[in-house]
Amino acid sequence: MSSDLKFLICKDESNNIKKLIPLNDIINIKIGRQTENFKRFSSDYDNRNRSFSLMLKERTFDLEGKNKDEVN
Repeated sequence: MSSDLKFLICKDESNNIKKLIPLNDIINIKIGRQTENFKRFSSDYDNRNRSFSLMLKERTFDLEGKNKDEVN
């Protein structure tokens, strides 16, 4: 979260900023692999507990953590 509470900051594994998402663009959050993007890619293991999607005004932003604790 940005210090002004206006942006969600997404970082890579090296802690470099990868993307800034304006909070006012987020209209919903879906837990699990529910979006079309997630459904296109099958998975060999159960990762529903570590996947979620930010439903933005113009698109979705699908995220998956390494484990359940990383998502929480």
